[in-house]
Amino acid sequence: MNDLITITKDNREALLRLLDGMAASDAAERERLQELQGEVERATVADAQMIDADVVTMNSRVSL
Repeated sequence: MNDLITITKDNREALLRLLDGMAASDAAERERLQELQGEVERATVADAQMIDADVVTMNSRVSL
């Protein structure tokens, strides 16, 4: 993926902890988890107060 990803420091830490605790049941799942970890690690980290109110972050509630 080449899209820019921005996450908060707390969200990054939470995602990496979650990924560290997950065990893949097969090679395909292991590959997906590694891809997700790579995306989290390459993301730009921003201070939570710098995220605009109209940006969706973890634990956000969105109405469509």
